[in-house]
Amino acid sequence: MSEVDRRLAERLMAAASVAEIVTALGTEREPYTFASLAAELEERRSRLLGAGRPAEARLAALVLEHVRERRPVIERTAARAAWMADDPDLRRNLTEDDDPRHALETSIAELARRDQVDEALALVRRAGPLPLRPEHYADAAAARHLLADALRGAGRSAEALEILLYTSAEGPPPGPLRDSPQGLYAVARFSNMEGLLHEDVGSYELGRACYEASARAAQEAGHAGMAFEARTNLAASYAKSGRPRSAVREFRRLLQRATDAGDTGQVVASLNNVAIMSDAETARACYTRVLEIFDEHGATGISQAIAMFGLGDLAAEEGRFQHAANAYLNAYALGEKGDERHRQFVRRSLADRYERGDEVTELLGHHPAGFAGILNGGAQGVISFALGEARLKRARGDRAGAASDLRGVLGSAIAERGQGRRDALRVALDLAELLAEDPAGRQEAFDLLSGARRELLGSGDRAAVVRAYRKVWERLIALLAEHGDALRLPGGASPVELAFDLHEEAKSDEPAGFAELRARLAREDGAAFVSFLCGADATAVFVFVPATGRLSLHMIPIGRARIAEAATRLERAFNGAPDAFPPLAPLHPRRPWRRDLAFLDGLGALLDPWLGEAAGRDLLLVAADGPLLRLPLAALPAPDGRPLALSHALVHVLSATAVVRSAPAAAPEPDGPVLCAGVAAREDPAPELLERDAELFAAPGRPVRELTGTEATREAVLAALREARTAHLTCHGYFDSRRHLDSGLLLAHAGRRPTRHPSAQPVNVRHDHLLTPRDLAAAHVRLDLLTLRACSAGAQDTETAEGVTGLAQALLAAGVRAVIAPLWDVAEESSRILLAATYRGLPAEPLWRSLWTAQRAMIETPERPWHAHPYHWAALALFGSWSPT
Repeated sequence: MSEVDRRLAERLMAAASVAEIVTALGTEREPYTFASLAAELEERRSRLLGAGRPAEARLAALVLEHVRERRPVIERTAARAAWMADDPDLRRNLTEDDDPRHALETSIAELARRDQVDEALALVRRAGPLPLRPEHYADAAAARHLLADALRGAGRSAEALEILLYTSAEGPPPGPLRDSPQGLYAVARFSNMEGLLHEDVGSYELGRACYEASARAAQEAGHAGMAFEARTNLAASYAKSGRPRSAVREFRRLLQRATDAGDTGQVVASLNNVAIMSDAETARACYTRVLEIFDEHGATGISQAIAMFGLGDLAAEEGRFQHAANAYLNAYALGEKGDERHRQFVRRSLADRYERGDEVTELLGHHPAGFAGILNGGAQGVISFALGEARLKRARGDRAGAASDLRGVLGSAIAERGQGRRDALRVALDLAELLAEDPAGRQEAFDLLSGARRELLGSGDRAAVVRAYRKVWERLIALLAEHGDALRLPGGASPVELAFDLHEEAKSDEPAGFAELRARLAREDGAAFVSFLCGADATAVFVFVPATGRLSLHMIPIGRARIAEAATRLERAFNGAPDAFPPLAPLHPRRPWRRDLAFLDGLGALLDPWLGEAAGRDLLLVAADGPLLRLPLAALPAPDGRPLALSHALVHVLSATAVVRSAPAAAPEPDGPVLCAGVAAREDPAPELLERDAELFAAPGRPVRELTGTEATREAVLAALREARTAHLTCHGYFDSRRHLDSGLLLAHAGRRPTRHPSAQPVNVRHDHLLTPRDLAAAHVRLDLLTLRACSAGAQDTETAEGVTGLAQALLAAGVRAVIAPLWDVAEESSRILLAATYRGLPAEPLWRSLWTAQRAMIETPERPWHAHPYHWAALALFGSWSPT
């Protein structure tokens, strides 16, 4: 038996789906034979049975069955390989082309189809400098689309965005894509893929702009199905970004549009989507209606299977496990009659439910069709089977049996490559959690998770991988917090310091260690550094007090979902929800107490365990995380019930790494005039409210250079910033979470105000109105303070690719030392009072203390009673430098 047969058998056993099996059979370049390959697979099946590994033996049998079904393919492939081997000229003709760029793009597509993404990326780098003929543009764009899809499947979405040949933000598509319905359909597909990639890296607004572009192109091409897919993705994007009401609204619009058009396929798909976003009663009605529609038309389809799975989920939630299992099996049987895409969907859906490890798992495992359906999913199915069995055993107290099942998968060939390797990380997490319950197993759990971490850090798209598998870091930190003293740790590090370095690794691309932070803050006796890491079940809080040299770690049982819910409720309470049903108006500035904020009181537990350690330190350097970035931490109640801002000033820093990299305060330089620029958006109803802030500097008596309205252009403001050390800008902001230095402030251009919705504009149009951090850096602007008023410029995007969160942080990255920015849409009167008081305190005291003094005065002795509400005094936050300014 040849080495080629053995290697191909290995590829087939590691395949994550039937599609991968077919691809492996069709793309193997070395000659092989059906008989040898079949014999190798049969031998593997026998060995696995003898080794007591029935699930993997069943997988080998299923692979062998698919190989037998595709014997003609195998024989044609073998004949082709032999033919090429005998004809060097033919080989040369198949690999060369008169146009080298076209040849490279063709090879990129072929490698992408085979999931050889690193090889394809190498060709992308070679293709970049070469010219591309217009007639080959569409082929090249399609090749990049294929590679982007493969990269996305490998969890490398940031890299996928970089290699796209056409992006929707560039405006109208180039001629080869614009000149025919087929070209416009291609544009729709490319824009839809681009939207998915933007979502993967957290750029939900950009993703929605791409879906809108996709829907427009599909509509122009006359392709209703593609337009529906793009609009469905747009609606789903709202749900992914924490806006469920907007998602339901969009899904209902799609349902109405489909009903009006009489498109039954879109109607049933929309009903399923509405069901997923609704309460149990509405969901049951929608799923039931889907099944009725199929019965009325005597038809079958994937939407029917989705509805069956949905009704099964509702039954499982109600404890009707046999009913749930029957629904899942019926959905699986229906999907297996469809095409390959439908078969893969129902197999994955069945496997996901099997993984729960509950009564449904047992019922599915005992049913022949259910068992076969799970294992038909290839390597992913085997891993799902092992996870479900192990979780079921664990629930019944058989911890040893559960651990044995999980170890078996990790030690198998299934877990060695491709999607099987990535899915094996889920097995490792399950096994580590199980082992950590027993004191004797905690060291093995720590070593297992540490190995998974090392492997992940070696991946190409580090930021995307860490985000996808952040649970590995969370579990390691929890182990160190709870049992660190009993573990053997690398390098003799203390458990708390090692946990700190791990948490910083999860927050920063090039993390600094605790030793560097300690050295950087050595002279900051009046401050404490506090860093949060929000996990699924608990939040880790690290507190370092430079004066004492003590670092502590506290695990607080408040998870990410609860914090996110509070942040969403706060945004809704303050900014309103005009698109909801019924719509909610923004908070009335003079009646803020009419909206209940009691839900924030429970989050005071995030402060209670450690606040005593910071006693006597006026300043807290706070590195928030995840949904905490959307909350005013200064407004959370301390143990005495009063807001945190009454005992401590807060300066928001991105991370410990950002603190380490920040420059110490330089010697003061002569200060020129304050730049005060203001420009409203064309949609703002009262532009004058944003264009009269120069009077805030009257009391300090500082000279002011004023630019307002259409005079506040990108060029004029940039020129004035070169001469200023302090700037106050009243305008709207735009944050590009993928390229943070292309974020910016929206200014006037050519006598025209900017729009509040720049994401929907072509790049060149947006650029005319946008003053970016990149512009500031290139012009060597050296601002000590930049204040932003009117837009929610400080509001943080919690899922960014590079970890730079919010426009305020992007400006800091460009060299601005400190930024004051709003966390929500500020009230006109109170924000002006707060900033005027802050400016009056300068330069006699540090910026952070001047802002803190103004906030406390607004709480304790407000000019108006309603100013004591956090909506007013907590709206503006300080980011960046805490040194005297």
